[in-house]
Amino acid sequence: MKRRHAALATVAGFTAALLLGVMAYRAANPPAVQRFLVTPDAGMSIGVFVAPSLAFLRPQLLRTAIAGAHLRGGDVVLFERMQERNPFLGPHLQVIVGDEVVGKVDAAFVLRQGDRELRERYSGTIGGVRYALQDWLALTLSPAARPPDKGTEFFVSGREAELRFDREQALFDYQRALLREPTMLDAEIAVARLLSDQGRIEEAVAAVDAVASRARVGTAQRCRVELLIVRITPEKLPLPNCPRARMIDNVEKLELSAALDEANRSYRERFGAAEWLERQDAIITALLRRQEFPQAIYEIDRAQRFAREAGWEYADVRLLEHRVILEMHRGRIEDAVALRYRLADELQRMGDMTTALEQRQLAYRHDPVQLGSAVVARQRQLIVLIDRAKAAGAAAVEIDAAMQLARLQRDDPRAWGERIAQARARMRDAGLDAHRTLHPYFLTAEFLAQRRYSETLKELDRLAAAPLRHPRALSWDLSLRTQASFFSDDLPEAMRAIDTLEKGGTDLTATANICFLSWVLAEANDDVRAIEYIKRCDSANQDRVARATRGDYALLAQMRIARDESDSAAAHALRARVVELLRTPNPNRQEIESMALSSLYAAWAGAIDRETLRAAAAALDADAQKDGAGPAVRLGAYVSKRRLCIEDGRADCGEPLPAWAAEDRFWAKFAGRRIRVGTRQRAEMMAPL
Repeated sequence: MKRRHAALATVAGFTAALLLGVMAYRAANPPAVQRFLVTPDAGMSIGVFVAPSLAFLRPQLLRTAIAGAHLRGGDVVLFERMQERNPFLGPHLQVIVGDEVVGKVDAAFVLRQGDRELRERYSGTIGGVRYALQDWLALTLSPAARPPDKGTEFFVSGREAELRFDREQALFDYQRALLREPTMLDAEIAVARLLSDQGRIEEAVAAVDAVASRARVGTAQRCRVELLIVRITPEKLPLPNCPRARMIDNVEKLELSAALDEANRSYRERFGAAEWLERQDAIITALLRRQEFPQAIYEIDRAQRFAREAGWEYADVRLLEHRVILEMHRGRIEDAVALRYRLADELQRMGDMTTALEQRQLAYRHDPVQLGSAVVARQRQLIVLIDRAKAAGAAAVEIDAAMQLARLQRDDPRAWGERIAQARARMRDAGLDAHRTLHPYFLTAEFLAQRRYSETLKELDRLAAAPLRHPRALSWDLSLRTQASFFSDDLPEAMRAIDTLEKGGTDLTATANICFLSWVLAEANDDVRAIEYIKRCDSANQDRVARATRGDYALLAQMRIARDESDSAAAHALRARVVELLRTPNPNRQEIESMALSSLYAAWAGAIDRETLRAAAAALDADAQKDGAGPAVRLGAYVSKRRLCIEDGRADCGEPLPAWAAEDRFWAKFAGRRIRVGTRQRAEMMAPL
């Protein structure tokens, strides 16, 4: 019996030694098959599907795949759904692990790249799954380009945390990787990117400078570095060598034709997953900014279908933002806001809380303000958003939400000033006041909305003198400068700003309110350009929100081009619009502001009867008493009452403008004399008070 046991032990030992020998031989001498290629330009995508009871196993398997790609110079993108085919250049790894049965699990590993597919099955202990996957990847992926170093473990943990959307933990792990291995370029790039995402711009810039000084990086790594520079410090990269960086740089600088040319040059190439999404974002953004909507819709549909077929749900959701922008460009703001809320909900469901907060903040920004109790409710929502943004380290969201609170508190100069100061201080803390972002221009727009035009222009002059500016800073500067100059009745300066916009080759559809510019041009007697801008405004396709914020300016332009004749088609359209706004149930603040401007302009041009003006004045007076009315509504109520006072023949009707709106010299015209109906004499229409 003892001899039998000894013989069995000898056989078992020999079998184990043989298996170990076979495994060692296979590792040292892999089968003569073409390996699955991981490269810096086309990393690996992975889908990990485990039974709910084994959820703890998912991070381990993710880290195993990340390590396999990282040691080969590539990255990992996480897919959320099962894949039938892999449309991307890099290999796709699919890991499926079933429920535990009597201490064992069955798992399947699948690799796809192009037309090739390789499968492996594992049956054994739970603890052995990741080691089996690690060994299989060593046999099937291209040979490692570098050995593990002291920082590899922490870098892999950071990347796994980032794929779970835990950006704080990811940043901590990447920084630990750099403590262990100070020259790890991948970790340096990741740290700079996450610091930028959190709005910690000064720290991000310092990290970028450290990376950019590393001149010895190879071609693929250089591309990563240039993409980082374009994203954070574009002014330091005047001529990118990397085509992807060049394309994104052109989009940001509004050199849209050049961006599309760059994209078309690589149209037939296959991309890694991350590179493909990057390219699609650039192409669609350029098409939307050029208002080439049919082509943009085609690209969005194609890209979302492509992502769904690949099992990349996150990309499918991310691409939804382009549909939001599409609706914004088409003037369907209500649809855009509804889509933005849906996008925020989808991102939150997927666990990306930071991006969900950003999208919710943008939805609040464009959601029309309803006066009264709704203002108080929105203020509460914004306060909650600020608290969540602080907890998530999302400085940009926190700043934008503070500015939105100021927007709702424009009737209280003290509270408004406190919110502006809060936003400015947070911008300074995060380094967002260094003019590499557009946040200083968002803040300046609030001074414009408060009808502080000289202060707006001073802010713009200060920002223009900054050494480092965002690529779209000039277009924002000129757009705000046009409005401030126009409403302070400096038409020549407003025209100079428009001319500079056009001569600079800036795509105006991407930056300025085309409808507003049509009105400015009409006031300057430049009818040819005004008519062209009216056509581009295309107010017929806009919803009620867009008509109030954009399209109604085109009506004023048409009225001016008609030389304010009360019997013109333009006059009839403007009168009809005022009546429509008077009959609108529960108008939002934008519609009320539009009614103030449209009714006063029509009265000034002799194109509206006194009873309609009286009805508009009464509505404005009632709305001016509500929470969140804002200075435009209050000014409209004041000027309407003064105009009626003058037309009633009363002697003391007060100043043309209230003291707090003294700079609104263009509006002062509305409070004064009425022009002769039907006159074509331009000089009299523009006569000073």
